Amino acid sequence: MVTSRQHGIRRAGVDSAWLIVVLVVSLLPVASVGAEEDDPVPAHDFHEIPTELIRLQVAAERIHVLTNEVRARHGLGPVRPEQGLTTIALLHASDMLERNFFEHVSPEGEGAADRVARWHRRLIGEVGENLWMRDGWFMIMDVAAQEDLARESLAGWMDSPGHRANVLRPGATHLGVGVVASGGRWRAVQLFADLVALTDRPIPNDVRQGQALRLRATGLPGRLGEPERYDLWDPRSDRVVFGPADLESAVGVKEPGEYQLRFYFAESPLRYRISRGPSVRVHARR
Repeated sequence: MVTSRQHGIRRAGVDSAWLIVVLVVSLLPVASVGAEEDDPVPAHDFHEIPTELIRLQVAAERIHVLTNEVRARHGLGPVRPEQGLTTIALLHASDMLERNFFEHVSPEGEGAADRVARWHRRLIGEVGENLWMRDGWFMIMDVAAQEDLARESLAGWMDSPGHRANVLRPGATHLGVGVVASGGRWRAVQLFADLVALTDRPIPNDVRQGQALRLRATGLPGRLGEPERYDLWDPRSDRVVFGPADLESAVGVKEPGEYQLRFYFAESPLRYRISRGPSVRVHARR
């Protein structure tokens, strides 16, 4: 299951909020933002990919090319590669093979949006995920075989309404693809992002009550501009625990815990658009 959310709220007050929720139920099997940018997903934060797993780079690159060809045929712009999304997609594909499950949600209950919020420390936007699997021996290192696998996976996604909707997401700007194999099994993950802005520096994983985050973000050209405010949202209870507040405001959450940053972009003099950013762990004051 893929969940994509867009939030909007009248600037006059949070209590008059409107909310659009798009729920995509998918079948199971579901350029860097700038080369000069630091990698937004620190490599040391990930478990190493087990040596028995093989990364199928040709298949991943071919899936990306085919995705943009399909989007072009439907009058949509291309999705750019983004290294952070690629790393997260690769690690989820690896995790599924290593722990023998095939789901958008990990055994710990972490979905695609949770993984991006946890690991991508700069991305502000919404995400969607497609998964594909194939079991059966094939020549892993053969280029033609990897290209066949790429065509097979994309054809399967386009035959499924939920997957097709992700491939043809009108607002999608970036894509990460991870493909890994072990023995006769392989798994592919497409991770799309409707990226609206990037924070100017990676958001720290851990903050303390009363700490000022000094948030700054740069909007992508033609998107929503720069955010004006932020809040802290508890995805488990679907409630705001702090804010909306100015970007310079100190974290005023009452209860320590893990929350998600959300950023407010002005759509009009009377309305904000809210987009999700990285998650943070808030600790008690010293």
